[in-house]
Formats: sequence, structure tokens, C-alpha cells
Amino acid sequence: MPDESLRASVVIPVRDGAAVIGIQLAALAAQSVSDFEVIVSDNGSTDGTRAAALAWQDRLPHLRIVDSSQRAGVAQARNVGARVAATDKIMFCDADDVACPVWVESIATGLDTADIVGGVLDTRDLNPRSIHGLVGEFNVAELPTTLRYLPYAYGGDMGVRKVVFENLDGFDVTYRGGHEEVDFCWRAQEAGYSVALAPDAVLHYRLKDDLRGMVRQRYWFGRSNAQLQARFRRPGMPPFTIRRQVRILGS
Repeated sequence: MPDESLRASVVIPVRDGAAVIGIQLAALAAQSVSDFEVIVSDNGSTDGTRAAALAWQDRLPHLRIVDSSQRAGVAQARNVGARVAATDKIMFCDADDVACPVWVESIATGLDTADIVGGVLDTRDLNPRSIHGLVGEFNVAELPTTLRYLPYAYGGDMGVRKVVFENLDGFDVTYRGGHEEVDFCWRAQEAGYSVALAPDAVLHYRLKDDLRGMVRQRYWFGRSNAQLQARFRRPGMPPFTIRRQVRILGS
């Protein structure tokens, strides 16, 4: 049974985020509303993440920690957190990003009329100019699309109604390194559910700050992109080729 005293559930997937999770929890403690729970889904941390999160329990009284270490991966962590959520409005944000003060309220309001809601990503506040020089600066003020198919919401800036999450059996844990949120939103739309933008739900997004991390991220994006194309192949989608994937990885 949903907890009628709470409006929403915020799920934070994390692994070894002790150094950064306090920034996101501080942002959630400063939200314009307080009737929501925070579920930290610990995906096998060994660095004191649990203690760092529990230090915020006095400012986030509905905070709890769940163990999602049975399988590595952000999809696993989100699924475990969502399945124990006490409300019918579930939101996802990452431990190293920062939600704006109206993020919870805006996503929750969006879920009054849509099945899945995505917020706005902004890279300007959390990243130095040197990183922007490498990967660019972006403020995503609309739902993104990829492969000439349907729009989707970023996994770290998303809300979904719990019944929709359950009907879709959550995120596909076989995706590694990205695109599980694309798969989720596409499956939802193919099943007749709606995806909408919450323009006031700004999430300050932290980019990878080292070359090795960027290369590794691009590598996994390329692999999961191939998986996405294999599942949702449609007329008009760019064909999967080695040359195209090399271009994606090097872009």
C-alpha cells in the first residue's frame, strides 16, 4: 500500500559515492517540498557511502538505504530502489549531480498527467571550463532523441509512475554503460504510455573529468547503442556499422 503521507520517492543509485553523495542529499534537503522519501540504493560500495548517506537522516527523515549489490550496474540499483518505494511516483537522480530546489515538486507535478517525466540537464554549474572545452557545454531543455526514433528521459533525471515501472518490469539490467533509460522509455511508448518534459526540473549534471573515464564511457555507450539498435530496429534508423561506431566513440 502506498504511504499517503508521502508524495514521491527519490531513488539514488550509488556505488562508492561517499565523496559526492552529500552534495546531492543537501540539494534534496533544500527542496521546496518535504513530503517525499529518499532511497539510497547501494550497489556494493566499499568506501563508506552508507555512513555518508546516514549522516543526512536528521535533515531527510524519510531517508533509507537498500542493498542492491546482488548484481553490478545502475539499472539493478534503480530497480531495487524503485521496487521498495512507498509511493506511486518514483524519481531517479544520481549521487554526484545536484537537483534544483523545485526538482521533486516539478517531476511530481508532471507525473500527474504523464506516465514518465524527464527533467532538464545543465552542465554549467558543476564542471570546469576545461571539461567543456573537451566535450562541450549543454543545457538540454527538451527530451532527447536518438537513432531517429522516440524521445526519452535521462535515467538520472527521470520520474515514472510505479504502476508503469512494474508493468514494464523496470530497467533492463543487461544494458551495461548506458541506454537502459532509452530502452525503458521506448518500451513504455510502444506499450502506449506517455513521456513528457518537466521544464522546471533542472538537474545539474556532472561530466566525466578525466580522459580515461571519458574513453571508457564512450566505449560502453557504443556497445549499448548496438544492443539498442538490435532490439528496436526500425525503418529509417541509421544502420549499425563498425565505421559508425568508431565515429561515435571518437566524437
